[in-house]
Amino acid sequence: FLNLKKNFNGKVDWNFKNYGKLWNYNLNYFDFLNYDKVNLNFSINLTKDFLNNYHNITYGRDPYPTSLRIFNIIKFCSKNNLFEKEFIDLIYMDTKLLMDNIEYHLLGNHLLENAFSIYLSGLFFEIEKFKETGKKIIVNQLKKQILSDGAHNELSHMYHKIILFKILDLLNFHKSNPKIQDSTFVNFLKSNAERMISWSNSFSLKNGYSPNFNDSYRNNLNLSDLRKYQKFLEIPKINLGLGESGFRKIVKKNYSIFLDIGNIVANHQPGHSHADNLNFELLVGDIPVIVDTGVSTYESGTIRDYQRSTEAHNTVTINGNSSSQMWDVFKVAKRATTKIINQNPNYIYCKHDGFKDLNVFHYRSWDFKEKKIIIKDELKGNISNLANSFFHLHPKVKIKKITEYKFNFGLCNIEFLGDIDEVKLLDYNHAADFNVLNKSVCISVAFTKKLKTIIKF
Repeated sequence: FLNLKKNFNGKVDWNFKNYGKLWNYNLNYFDFLNYDKVNLNFSINLTKDFLNNYHNITYGRDPYPTSLRIFNIIKFCSKNNLFEKEFIDLIYMDTKLLMDNIEYHLLGNHLLENAFSIYLSGLFFEIEKFKETGKKIIVNQLKKQILSDGAHNELSHMYHKIILFKILDLLNFHKSNPKIQDSTFVNFLKSNAERMISWSNSFSLKNGYSPNFNDSYRNNLNLSDLRKYQKFLEIPKINLGLGESGFRKIVKKNYSIFLDIGNIVANHQPGHSHADNLNFELLVGDIPVIVDTGVSTYESGTIRDYQRSTEAHNTVTINGNSSSQMWDVFKVAKRATTKIINQNPNYIYCKHDGFKDLNVFHYRSWDFKEKKIIIKDELKGNISNLANSFFHLHPKVKIKKITEYKFNFGLCNIEFLGDIDEVKLLDYNHAADFNVLNKSVCISVAFTKKLKTIIKF
């Protein structure tokens, strides 16, 4: 799991924690039950072993992995028409445990996962209390968590797709069991699925590429699977575009660029947010060139701290400070607010107040031409502060220095003009996935008041 292997030599330690809490969670999700190539008897034996050790299990009985395990086992039983006592007992025990530990305190995707599983268990057992409890939370939270443009409010394409596929699975369960009559709820789920699919399409390129803004990585929930599922479930295709989520996508003949000009929307649960106001990702054709540094861990420490910081994004720091205060693993204190001043299909101009404690406001504009992009950064207020603008290159990009302030990487040049103090090439670790870091290069431009960046294709 998470690109770290462990051989248990025939006896699983369900409490194995040497690789961190998230790895242990994955061990206890029971995703393996629904892998195509896993032996059926192997899956049955593992489930029986888990049940035999149930009361000694620690992290695995937390509400989040319990939710995913319930959902996975019900899918497994239904697909294989396999209803042995051990599976039934485990689903019921997990559901009772979850009912007593619903994550109202966390909200966000955790609470939705709890509700999806409790509701599905209610359908599976035909227990009205389970069904109504899950349904009530789902309706309440989808109304709150899904934005007007279809995005999930934690603004991670990874968690967005995880939630979306659960909604599609619930619709599939209803489609496969026509005796379950609840057209109002089914239509509610379909409406949310329509909007969420619209956002997934808008936040991606045709080849399925999405930028890794906030806590995201390239999981196995891809657009082609999504579109097949949408067609199977006969969910209409709509196009809402990108709006309330604060993301924008500009596609030209020579390049595609994604912008983050929004704010932390899930104010009650900002744990998957980063200090990335006015961040962007750039692709030339289908090739990622300037990219987000990504996420490789949820473990406390310097790596997690760096990956959430402003320095790890393609935007500006002041005196080394981040625009918002990221702390602990999933917490945020002072939060920057971005304001859109002007926008049209070829021009976007914004500012944010993340450095107002220093009496500095960061203004950034993007001017999109067919063969070039002009990015202008301006600091207004106390201009004695030193700013750094960062441009993180994808590990496969080879950079060549042309002049002190001009560089080439493949099919484009980048040049810096303005109140420049120094331009340096720095090494950084790009997170391709959890626990996968690849060496790459970042351009760091130190300036005082104004910086003009010209990218030519």
